[in-house]
Amino acid sequence: MPNYLLLTPCGFYLRLRVPADLRVTLGKREIKKPLYTHDKKTASRLANHLVYNIEQQFNTLREPRMQRRRTTIIKGKIPYAHSVI
Repeated sequence: MPNYLLLTPCGFYLRLRVPADLRVTLGKREIKKPLYTHDKKTASRLANHLVYNIEQQFNTLREPRMQRRRTTIIKGKIPYAHSVI
């Protein structure tokens, strides 16, 4: 199981550490999103897609023009199973 998948009684969650250089910008140390599934294979597929999207957002936040203003990219809703697969 990938290290960013977290199994809880309610199902799988994506749990991803926020890089140290972005913690002040985002105001959090980790991102935790429900994957709305109990199936390990589906959770892994969804998590891989979300990790890719979140990493892209991290890279966007690292651009000089984005660091000058407060952003809520990570705080917004991320599509789940019905639109990811």
